[in-house]
Order: sequence, then structure tokens, then C-alpha cells
Amino acid sequence: MYGCECENDLSLLVDESQVDTLTNLEQLQLLVEVCRSILFTTLINIKCNTDKGQAFLIAPLILSTLLYSTELWPLTVTLSKKLEAAHHRWLRGLLGITWRDKVTNEEIQKRTGQTLLKKMIRERRLRCLGHVTRMDEVRFLKQALQWAVTGFKRRPGRPRINWRDIVNKDLQRMGLTWEEFEASAQDRQTWHQRVALCIADAR
Repeated sequence: MYGCECENDLSLLVDESQVDTLTNLEQLQLLVEVCRSILFTTLINIKCNTDKGQAFLIAPLILSTLLYSTELWPLTVTLSKKLEAAHHRWLRGLLGITWRDKVTNEEIQKRTGQTLLKKMIRERRLRCLGHVTRMDEVRFLKQALQWAVTGFKRRPGRPRINWRDIVNKDLQRMGLTWEEFEASAQDRQTWHQRVALCIADAR
């Protein structure tokens, strides 16, 4: 464990060894690294004492992998349930809770401060949609968003759900038509605030 002590003459005490006055970049970098190590260790000790703290420190590592590119998935109900099950299984393992403890998923979310994955995915999807809409017309993503297949005859039966269908449902929940969405999404900050409000009110 490192310890640092700055005296009046700007000398540094590291592991009970005196370091000369900070006159060069290497010694300054050493001071920064020692202070960073102490700060990080203190943060770990504080955060890991609570359930929310454990989730706060570990969630970015798990969720960044679990939700990679989900804003572009044509997410079905079945796949959404599988993701939620995996998320709650991980949270229960983090807290050391098994099915024998009879703790509900809602209680797990409350303890860890986590939200439903479908809300996270919907927020990512709507932000991504707004980002693509603000692109120039010459960008391929913008053209693909507006492209419609002509002369295509689909097979009999119910069509498969695609990404545009999911997005249209999201806009319906927000009470927006496609034209109203395009006008609203032009202001990035306003659109993000509107999306956050929609996600907060959603169930």
C-alpha cells in the first residue's frame, strides 16, 4: 500500500523513502499515480460496502458486453425475456441470493439501483435513431433509413419483425408520428431529454 505525504518544500514521501523536490515530469507523474491508486482503493472500499456500490463498479463490464449493438437489434419478446433473465441471474449471483431466498426481481432491482434491460435498450435505440436522422442526406445510414423496397413480393404469412417495426412502436409509445419525430430529433439535447422522459415513464 502506497502512502504519500507532501511537505512544505514540495518533497514527497513514498513507502518511507524521501523523493527529491518535484523538478521534473517523472516525479510529477509518480505523484499522480500514487494519489490515483489511493483514491481508487478508497472508492472501492466505500462502494463495495453496499449492494448498489457492487453493481455500480461491475455493471459497466457486464452490460457493455451483454448490450453490445442492441440498439440495432430487431428485439423480439422472446429475446427480451432471455436478456432480462440473464441480467437478473447475474444480479442475484452478485448479491449471493438464490431462488430459495424468495426475493423478487423488483426487490433485486431496488437493492442494486438497476433498471430493466428493455428500458436501456429502448433508450439506446431511440438515441441511435435520432443520431441517424440528423445525418446528412448523402450518408448511407440516412439513405438506408429512408429506403423502401419496390417490386418485392413477400411470402404468405405473418412478416418477420424488423428494426423499423420496433422503432415505429417506440414512436407510438411517445405519441409521435414519423414526421413529428424527424422535426423533434433535429435538436440533439431536446431529443435526448424527451427520450429520457419517455423511458422514465415507461413500465
